[in-house]
Amino acid sequence: ADATYFGSSVELTDVHAEKAYVIGGGKIYDAGRGTLEVTNTHVSLNGNTQVNYVIGGSFVSGDKAKSTVLKTESTNIYIGKGVKVNGQVVGGHYQNWYGENASVGTINIVIDGATVVGEVVGGNVRETNKRTDAAAMDVQSLVQQANITIKDSSVGSIYVGDYAINDAKALSSMSTDVKQTTLHVENSTINGDVVGGSSITGKNDVSVEEPGAVSITMMDTNVKGTITSDSVGVD
Repeated sequence: ADATYFGSSVELTDVHAEKAYVIGGGKIYDAGRGTLEVTNTHVSLNGNTQVNYVIGGSFVSGDKAKSTVLKTESTNIYIGKGVKVNGQVVGGHYQNWYGENASVGTINIVIDGATVVGEVVGGNVRETNKRTDAAAMDVQSLVQQANITIKDSSVGSIYVGDYAINDAKALSSMSTDVKQTTLHVENSTINGDVVGGSSITGKNDVSVEEPGAVSITMMDTNVKGTITSDSVGVD
């Protein structure tokens, strides 16, 4: 079934839920064919808040969610002083095991005085594993623009574009296209790598389009890994 929502807003202050997923859009589990569209999303975390994942777009997972299309015009994430995210911060959609096409217009992530233990991903995240039925995976990702600003914070690796792992048990198809990415970091620690494009790896049919424009600026920042403006990890 198709579903359209014209706006979604999530605001948390002083919430301690270290295993929680904060999702700006919708959540689908074991759904059939259809489209989930949330026009605009806003996620704001402040104070002594601790959560597991922060996802600006929508989340799809489960054994039957085979043909779900995710659409969003814009996502906006703000993570303020004192907040801790134990897992990833994902600006776009998160597809776990199953899903189909995922598109976002503009993504804005601001991390200001916070700690992110996992990766910061500007675009969409897609992950399959050996349990995934290959017939269910023909995924295309499109992001027009992903913007990340980080100040006075500690984060894991940064992928300004998409982040994808394709490890289905048989042939499946996965592609990513992020048109433009920008990253600005001040007075922060990055406990990993910085990738201006996307990271997409897998043993099956995987393709990646390099961003048309990449902008990376850093001031007074310690990067413990490597920095590249290109996409990485294509086997």
